[in-house]
Amino acid sequence: MRISSRSRDNTRVKLNISSRSRDNTRVKLNISSRSTDNTRVKLNIRRWRMRSRDNTRKISSRSRDNTRVKLNISRWSRDNTRVKLNISSRSRGNTRVKLNIRRWRMRSRDNTRKISSRSRDNTRVKLNISRWSRDNTRVKLNISSRSRGNTRVKLNIRRWRMRSRDNTRKISSRSRDNTRVKLNISRWSRDNTRVKLNISSRSRGNTRVKLNIRRWRMRSRDNTRKISSRSRDNTRVKLNISRWSRDNTRVKLNISSRSRDGAEITPESN
Repeated sequence: MRISSRSRDNTRVKLNISSRSRDNTRVKLNISSRSTDNTRVKLNIRRWRMRSRDNTRKISSRSRDNTRVKLNISRWSRDNTRVKLNISSRSRGNTRVKLNIRRWRMRSRDNTRKISSRSRDNTRVKLNISRWSRDNTRVKLNISSRSRGNTRVKLNIRRWRMRSRDNTRKISSRSRDNTRVKLNISRWSRDNTRVKLNISSRSRGNTRVKLNIRRWRMRSRDNTRKISSRSRDNTRVKLNISRWSRDNTRVKLNISSRSRDGAEITPESN
């Protein structure tokens, strides 16, 4: 299924959705948008079930100036129940920030790590990411995890901005009870178009994963995109796209997909 639309300022948004049989139950979502100056923002979401890795997700975004933000999330596998989270970001000056977090269950207690929710053995992980400093150059990532024996593992990653504000990223996190993880990535394109990526999760009773991607021009309102995912077993992907037509009427597209038993896509247009 392919969906193509143009907004009021002739910005094109293209949506490709493909699915496969129940053997691998693959669901692929491609979102490509171009602004008036042909600035392209592409988002690829691939979700499929394998023999041992049932819930792999890949999210990547690449702009025209080769500014790349890639997020890979691998869910539990049936053999070793491993979770891998990769966050890779490249700026214009080829400055790379990569965050790898692996989680697996072993006999010991201090090797279990997970982000954004409680694990099967009730291990909690807190992800603290500080804001920009006063000189607007410093980014600090703090990751602390506590196992059952109160063993703490802390990881600090610092990155400095290379050039102008065109490729700046802001990452922040607030968590009092160690259950919420919020990741904000902001980028300014050449036409002063802002791209914001929000990832927040809660895990008190039920696991909530929310992914918001908003792209808009500074003075207009017709380029708002929202993508959210909420699931207890991480099997549902919900896609909401809102835009304003020429007659100032709002068009909303909702797409929900589940692939626990098989790939099922249900589009709703309002």
